[in-house]
Amino acid sequence: SGTKLRAHVGNAYRAPSSYERFGSYFFFGSFSAYGDPRLRPERAISLDAGVDQWLAGDKLQLSATVFYTRIQDIIRFDFSGLIPPDDPYGRFGGYINGKGGLARGVELSARARPHRSVSLEASYTYQNSDDRTPPVAGTDSLSSLRVSPHMASLLWTQWFSERLSFTTDLSYASDYPIPIFAGMGSRVYRFEGPVKLDTVGSYRLAQWERGSLNLYGKVENLLNRQFYESGFRNPKRWALAGLRLEF
Repeated sequence: SGTKLRAHVGNAYRAPSSYERFGSYFFFGSFSAYGDPRLRPERAISLDAGVDQWLAGDKLQLSATVFYTRIQDIIRFDFSGLIPPDDPYGRFGGYINGKGGLARGVELSARARPHRSVSLEASYTYQNSDDRTPPVAGTDSLSSLRVSPHMASLLWTQWFSERLSFTTDLSYASDYPIPIFAGMGSRVYRFEGPVKLDTVGSYRLAQWERGSLNLYGKVENLLNRQFYESGFRNPKRWALAGLRLEF
């Protein structure tokens, strides 16, 4: 039938790093501790299930996946005031344990090869991600930081010959919240998600038995849109070119 069913269940574990336990910061002669040797490890459990369907003589593949992840314990860096005043290391900011959160949603994708010289891929992801406690002190929002609920992409690859190809990628992400340190604490700001159009061209100059030499060029943000990533302004349209040696 050209149908594939799949499912997965797994758990995850990560011990605190040395810097998360003992890290510190020096600035103009003043010392601040960031680490906490009492940190517990991160733990999580996740599951997903999906279906893949091939159609039109395997020229079209449709996929759908539902997923659920529960982060039981997490290690986070905080400057918003979640560290208690009686911290034994006198920290205002640093690494602390959190109660984690939940992420659940759905992924949809399609891949098509209508012609031997054309490849198309499209995807959409919806993610409902929430923390079990407010991620920033002084707020009542449980929405996970730096997470866009909606993301989509469209990828088009065109071969003009055995040597020359172009790949164009259109991506979209919805608004997302991030914390920005201001005054004596962090505040949550909501930024508009990026809409980006990028393209890459590649031309094979030479090929031999175990490798090849390729000339490539890349243009990012063709739409010349201004957007922010974690509060930092990204450049508008820019380009690069170079040679790639494969062996």
